[in-house]
Amino acid sequence: MQNVKSEWCTLKSIVDHDPTEAWFFNVPLYQRLYVWGDEQISTLLNDIANACERQDAQFFLGGILVVETTTEQERGAKQRTFDLIDGQQRFTTLFLLSQSPGWRRALSAFGRVERNGGFASRLNFSVRPDVNRYFEAMLQDPQNALATVPNTQCMQNARQVMTGFREKRALDEAGIGKIARYIYENVRFVCTEVPRRMDLNKLFEVINVRGVQLQHHEILKARLLHAIPAEERQRYAALWDACADMKGFVDQNLRQGRDKLSGSALATLYTQQKLACAPSVRDLLARQEALQETDDSLSGYRSLAQIADADHEKTMQKEQVEGDNHWADSIIGFPLFLLHVLRIWLYENSRKDLDRILDRDLTKIFEEFFFSSETPQQQEQDAKGFVDLVWTIRVLWDATIIKWAEAEIRSESRPDRIHMLCKTSVSGERTTRNLARSINYQENAELSLLQSMLYHTQENTTQYWMTP
Repeated sequence: MQNVKSEWCTLKSIVDHDPTEAWFFNVPLYQRLYVWGDEQISTLLNDIANACERQDAQFFLGGILVVETTTEQERGAKQRTFDLIDGQQRFTTLFLLSQSPGWRRALSAFGRVERNGGFASRLNFSVRPDVNRYFEAMLQDPQNALATVPNTQCMQNARQVMTGFREKRALDEAGIGKIARYIYENVRFVCTEVPRRMDLNKLFEVINVRGVQLQHHEILKARLLHAIPAEERQRYAALWDACADMKGFVDQNLRQGRDKLSGSALATLYTQQKLACAPSVRDLLARQEALQETDDSLSGYRSLAQIADADHEKTMQKEQVEGDNHWADSIIGFPLFLLHVLRIWLYENSRKDLDRILDRDLTKIFEEFFFSSETPQQQEQDAKGFVDLVWTIRVLWDATIIKWAEAEIRSESRPDRIHMLCKTSVSGERTTRNLARSINYQENAELSLLQSMLYHTQENTTQYWMTP
């Protein structure tokens, strides 16, 4: 790799850039949310506290890998922006620590940057507006920023562990301040910057060897969403994420995702035969975004209809969502599913079919057969069309392709899991409707048996019968 730059960094050295060029960090589209648990955070804080007590000259935290994405406008505003390619969990932990009660006095300069008479968060997440709103709340009032915000539960738990650390270690104000200053000045990590035009496929192959295990379909997602305008990106990302989870059923994945569409709204689309219509689902997501903005402006006030719908969703979640997702599983993984969708997309666009299906070459295949558009307008059209098609095929997939299903009767003659098509029905009335799934051993038994035979007699890595 050419023009790769590495340097030692501390929180202090990052902050010291602020007077001339403030550094901001962004967690890109393909990265997962923050997932560190109590044990990981407690272990890290205890290790750092012990190093501080021993007066170690430094505490090595590992490394982060970044790609600079600074725009001309940002450069004119004297700031630089970096995408966090590796090390975002550790980096986010330090960021959360900087805005937690007890630690904030010594570390707050790392977590926030003074801009235009106010403060801006040094860390942001792409296509995660709820997380960014949570960060803004932390900057304004760290004491009361633990209110429920979608997709921030692990972050809220982390800050509670950080706040409770002082009590567990029996530290007074001076003691916690000493550890905080040690973190600010003596916790070091290697910051490696790679060129913006570097081949991301090769880069992630290197990262995967190091144990990060980023999936190729996550890289593909990033490339597709990059071609879609920012104001529409979240809706397409929601469709993609719901489809990427091949367990259970795609509509329930959308109900459990960060956007949390109501079951009654999705059931209505189903009865109107529009559930497989991606634009109709995106319209729901757009209204959900508008509703979220309204909820924020009303500071948490909700109508009686919203409260009733939310209570019903909680009731149905245990009855439908948990049960359904535990007993039904896809017969293939998401990369192989994407290759079958790509074959359909190529056919619909009168393009050459794939030479062969090989899920481990997912990004290479898409590079050769999909990413050929030269104009930004065509790239946007292709990206939108493909994500919409992924949704449409996944809805049809759940209805017409066998799944591994938990057998209701277990015996020596019947295995624990069998291949079955799952029956879809609508339960409830009006605003309390939901989609439900069940196994009917008699209905579609012949079609289930035929698909099962095809599945077992073809290679697991191809399953060419699925495309037609």
